[in-house]
Amino acid sequence: MASFPPIQLSPPELLSEIFQHLLSHDLFSAAQVCGLWREAALGHASLWTRVTVSPESLSYPHGLGIVLRRSKNLPITLEFLIPPSQPGETPNDYAALWRLLTYIIIPELARCASLRVIADEVACGTITSVFFGHKFPLLRSLHLVNMDVDPHWQVVLAGSELPPVPPSFLYFDLPEGHALEECVLHGFTLGYHSLPDLKSLSIVNHNPSLLDSGGALNPQLFAVPTDLRLDNLCIPVIDLPKDDVLDPCATGLTTLHLSRVRGMPLDSDEDGSEWDGMEEYHSGPFFNALNTSRVRSLTMEEWDAAGQVVEDFISTLPLKYPKFPELTHLCLRRMELGPPEGIMRLLRAMPALRELKIEECPETAQVVFEVLCLDEKLCPGVRQVETGDGLLSR
Repeated sequence: MASFPPIQLSPPELLSEIFQHLLSHDLFSAAQVCGLWREAALGHASLWTRVTVSPESLSYPHGLGIVLRRSKNLPITLEFLIPPSQPGETPNDYAALWRLLTYIIIPELARCASLRVIADEVACGTITSVFFGHKFPLLRSLHLVNMDVDPHWQVVLAGSELPPVPPSFLYFDLPEGHALEECVLHGFTLGYHSLPDLKSLSIVNHNPSLLDSGGALNPQLFAVPTDLRLDNLCIPVIDLPKDDVLDPCATGLTTLHLSRVRGMPLDSDEDGSEWDGMEEYHSGPFFNALNTSRVRSLTMEEWDAAGQVVEDFISTLPLKYPKFPELTHLCLRRMELGPPEGIMRLLRAMPALRELKIEECPETAQVVFEVLCLDEKLCPGVRQVETGDGLLSR
């Protein structure tokens, strides 16, 4: 009596659960193993709803067409993973990408529930130009990364060099009639009419849409999401004197992550300033305008220690009321906060704080702990400070 491996005896439903972890090109191979596996692969349209476009797949667009047909009418995830071609490699075929987009992807675009573009600048530009004007009625997740955009403000300047200019930005048009909930923008500007369902927003590198046409914080980006991450950018300049207090932008923001931020460098011809001094615009108006009244989790990571941004942030914290009245979780990572007086002012702005984590900055951890020990009424919910070396208990 012939014996069969246990996998051969598995029901199609179990096989389909296993096949959920395969990419489309692996599914093609699995469907050719035997009749049972073919039944499991072809009998569940949900297995074919992830469509990945890579440099290799551009030479075989027919395969992607098969994937789309096998997904039937289900919502799909579109992924474009096209990194810059390296020396000695075959250059990316952008003409083939355009044909694929125009004749195979566009007819199915209304089914797209998740769009991920992680590609070089030419591929990103090709995708955005072909998609322009098309609607995404099911779109809930949008992840756009221009891989040719490098960090710009951390560059060390020599002599009288001008600061590096913001990179070129690709424009992604998002017409009305979408359901966008999650958005990541890295070297992209998003064109939209409204973002009523947006819950999570991550912006990496400077983005001109952070401010509205009147020079205030864009309410669509700052008032709607509950989770906001700003990474590797200069603090937007709000054109008001630094002592002015703005009406905070109304918000439902509960999670805030500010990473690798610095003040915006002054123009070299303003006030006689020079570039080698790297004078900055005051960042206080931005922090004043940012409503943090409902923020419960705050992460501050690697702010520019050579500039004024930390000092500007602390100096704008109100003395009469807490800036972060509901904050319970604070994470400081590679942060230099300055003298104890500033640290005390920061902690007073967080009376409900219960969990304090300080990573990769032992000197800051020690000073923060000493400040907490000086005043038992300061953040009474914090009984210990978690550091990379262990716990510091009050």
